Amino acid sequence: MLIEDTLGTKTIDLEQIAPYSTYQFVEKPEKFDNYNFTYRGVVSFSRIAFNKNHSKALFRFDFNCNFDCGWGAFILTEKINGQWKVLKKYTLWVN
Repeated sequence: MLIEDTLGTKTIDLEQIAPYSTYQFVEKPEKFDNYNFTYRGVVSFSRIAFNKNHSKALFRFDFNCNFDCGWGAFILTEKINGQWKVLKKYTLWVN
């Protein structure tokens, strides 16, 4: 599964994620270098819906960092040359 953001494309090894554990982001975008804070929140993913030949996938991604902070979207991906690429982000909400 891939997430594309301002840091580039990152691969997430789902086998390394334990439920109900605490995780920290180890990188942050340069635009936040002047701020002294850490990212805290909950990241959630829906089940993945594939097309018939499993070349495209759609899932929901949500990040909640507080009652007044977060972002959610549907993420459309496609497998190109053996790698999953983000085609489009459909923003559902921003807070």
